[in-house]
Order: sequence, then structure tokens, then C-alpha cells
Amino acid sequence: MEGSSQTSFIPKKPLAPQPENSSYSEGGVSVVTIICVILFFGMLALSAGTYLYRGFLNRTLVNKKETLEKARSGFDVTTIRDLKRLDTRIEESKKILDRHIALSRFFTVLQSATLKTVRFSNLTLSQSTTNEGGSADVVNAPSAFSLVQFRVRGTARSYTSVALQSDQFGKTKGMKDLIFSGIALDDKGNVNFDVSALFDAQLLRYRAGIGAGGQTTGATSASQ
Repeated sequence: MEGSSQTSFIPKKPLAPQPENSSYSEGGVSVVTIICVILFFGMLALSAGTYLYRGFLNRTLVNKKETLEKARSGFDVTTIRDLKRLDTRIEESKKILDRHIALSRFFTVLQSATLKTVRFSNLTLSQSTTNEGGSADVVNAPSAFSLVQFRVRGTARSYTSVALQSDQFGKTKGMKDLIFSGIALDDKGNVNFDVSALFDAQLLRYRAGIGAGGQTTGATSASQ
């Protein structure tokens, strides 16, 4: 019909070319942008948390310092100094006790190991300068294995008594390297002899007898 509008399906304007392989419409947000925004806010949150935590640590440190100062002010400096001096004296006393040799124990051992038919005289004691660690002596090396050397002049009723005395010393705890020499008869028929030996100084230490009644275990007396 004349005067009626005719609809045409042919576009009057050229269509804009669409980019190939585009997965977003106009005005859309890319995945990269979203990731960047997330990372940005994450860094902000992390920075804020770090700042707050550092502030918390600083406040805690200040409180600890104040508590320490209050506790320190409650101590008596003079008393602390006296206690330190006392502790030093105690430690030095322990060292002295560790080095102290109680020779009375040696006489106890010698008495218990001496036969009734034998008597001794002219006893000589000396410290041995040799031990397992080298050349330290008894006083300067309390923890090292040390020896006390002794020499004594003996008189026995017979040669049998001398032999039995030698055997008795050999059984005595702490004695080693026994040497019997100078065996000879005197004008009364007795047998004179000399004895030299080493004795374990560890058994003579004062501290070793503490808790054991202060007595050193020796060999029991024997008779001919």
C-alpha cells in the first residue's frame, strides 16, 4: 500500500567489527584486574596487621620492663653482694676439701695391715708426682689419680713373719708396687727389713670419708 512504511532488514549503518575470541562484553572487568585488586587489599590488610602487632609487642616490652624494674627495686643490693661473697667462699672451701689429704687414714690402714709379730719405725711419706694424667702432684690435681709414696723400716721375729707381712700388704687396698729390701738378722735374732710402696691417695682424701664415718677401710689384722 502507498503511504505505509516498509520495514527493511538491511541495516542502514555498518555494524562495528567485533573482536574475535572476546569473552567479555563491553564494560566488563578482566580476571587480571580482579586479582590485582585482591592482592592490593590483601597487602593493605597485612600491613595493618603488622603495624598493630608491632605496637602490641612494644607495649608488652614496656610492661615487662616496668615489672622488672619494680622487682629489682624490691631486692636488697647489699644482701645480694653478701650472698655472692658467701657463695664464693663456699666454693673455695669445697676445693680445699677436695685437695685435703687426711694422713691419719694411712696410719689406720698401716696399723690394720701390720702383723702382731712385726713392728715398724722410721716412716717416711712423700707425694708422688706421677699419675695417669702426667706430672701433676696430689695437691694441684685433686681429680687425677695420685699416689703417696712411703718407706718404712720394719723388724720381724722371723723370716716367715716377713713373708707373711709382704703377703698382707699385697692384700691391702690401695697399696701397690711393694718392695721389700735390706732383709738381715740383727744381734737379737730378729729380722730387719725395709719396705717401700705406693698408696692410692684417693683413699686418703678427706671428702672420701665423709658419710662413711671418716674411716678408711683397710685390711684386717693377721697373726702369724
